[in-house]
Amino acid sequence: MNVSINLLGSYSTNMRYFATAVFFLFFSLTQVSAEPLLKPGDRVTFLGGTFVERMQIHGHFEAEIRSRLEGDIRFRNLGWAGDTVRGESRAVFGTVENGMERLLRDMALTNPTVIIICYGGNEAHNGVAGIKQFKNNLETLTNNLDRFSTRYIFVGPRPYENLGPPLPAPNAYNTKLRHYSNAIEEHAAEKDSPFINLAALKPHATNDLMTNRDRQGLWILTNAEGLTSNGVHLTSTGYRQLASSFADALKLPLKKIRLTTDGTSTGVSGVTVDRVNQTFTIRATSNQMPLPGLTQSGKSARQSAILAIPDLPSKRYLLTSAGINLGIYSRDDLAQGVKIHLPVDARQITELHDAIITKNMMFFHRHRPQNETYLFLFRKHEQGNNAAEVPKFDAIVDDYDRRVYELSRPQPFTISIKPAK
Repeated sequence: MNVSINLLGSYSTNMRYFATAVFFLFFSLTQVSAEPLLKPGDRVTFLGGTFVERMQIHGHFEAEIRSRLEGDIRFRNLGWAGDTVRGESRAVFGTVENGMERLLRDMALTNPTVIIICYGGNEAHNGVAGIKQFKNNLETLTNNLDRFSTRYIFVGPRPYENLGPPLPAPNAYNTKLRHYSNAIEEHAAEKDSPFINLAALKPHATNDLMTNRDRQGLWILTNAEGLTSNGVHLTSTGYRQLASSFADALKLPLKKIRLTTDGTSTGVSGVTVDRVNQTFTIRATSNQMPLPGLTQSGKSARQSAILAIPDLPSKRYLLTSAGINLGIYSRDDLAQGVKIHLPVDARQITELHDAIITKNMMFFHRHRPQNETYLFLFRKHEQGNNAAEVPKFDAIVDDYDRRVYELSRPQPFTISIKPAK
C-alpha cells in the first residue's frame, strides 16, 4: 500500500491525510491478520526435523486443524529426525547438497499450497556464533522452495524443559534458542509470511524444574503424564495439548455454539425443534467437529454450547443427549441460557486418528521407503526392479485422505428437554 502526503500543504491538512492513511493502513493490517492462515482446499506440507517427524505418529495436529475447518484440507509430513535447514539428514550416503536435492524432490511429491517450516532447534546448539550461517542457510532453503509458489508459515522451535539430573539444565540452550527464533521471525517478515513461536504457545516450557507426578523415577516422565519424554521430545500428550494452541495461532477459532428454539442458533446448521406437550427435541449439526481437547491439567474437555429456551411452562427440566444426562435446570436458567457439554463420538474420533496416522505412515513409505539402498542406491542392481512399486503408495494415500475427510465431518446430535420429576 503506497501512501503519498503533500508536504507543501498546510500542517493541519497534512495531519488529516496522515491520520486517514494510518487508519486505512491499520484497518488493512487488521483485516489481513484476522484471516485464517489455512483454508479449505489447501495442501499443507510440514517441513522440519524431529519435532515434525514425530508429529505424524500421533495425528493430533491434523485432527485439531481439520476439526476447525468447514471443508477439506490435505496434509503431508516431510519431517526428518535431526534435520537442519540445509537438509543434511536427508543426504543418506551422499553429500549435504544431495540432502537439499532430496528435500526438494520430496517436496514436489506433496504439491503444496502451504509449507510450514519448523527448523532452528538443532542449529541453536551452535550458539550466537552460528546465527549468521543459519540465516544464510534459511534464506537458501526458502529461495529453493520459492519454485513451488506456495505460502509460507514459519515456526520458531519450542524450548527444552528442565527435568533435573541426570539430564542437563536447559537454561543455556534456551537462551541461545531465542536468538534463532528471532532470526526466523525476521526472515518471515522478509518473506511477508506469518510467524508462530512455539515458545509463546501453551503449554509453556520453562526453566523451572518439572516434577514427576507418578513418582516412578527421578526424571523420566511417563507418556501419559509428561509433555516431553526427556525434556526435548513431546509425548502424545504434549502434541495433543500443543495442537490446540497451534490451531489458535493459525487463526482457526473454535466457534461458539448457541442453540435456541427461536431460529437464531449460531455455530450449527440444520436445526429442527419438535415439541410434544412439554417435551422439546432439538436436532442440529455442529459446524465444527466436536473434537475433545485437553485442559492444562491433562483432562479431556468436551465441546460446550449455550442452550437458551424462553417461555417454558414447567419449573425444572432434565436435559439429555445420546443417553447422557446433561443436567437439570430451572425455567429461568434456560430462558437466560445454560452451558451444556455436547456428547462426543469417541469411536469416530478414534477412527479419525487411526486414519490420519495410517495415512501418514503410507506417505512415509512413499517418500522414505525401506531398503532404499537396494531400490535406488548402490545396491539397486540387486532389487532395483522393485522400485516401480513405490509410486503405488500414492493411490493408497489418496484413499486415506478421503477417509480422513469423511471422518472429520461433524455428525448430527439430538438434545431432549423434558420436565424433571
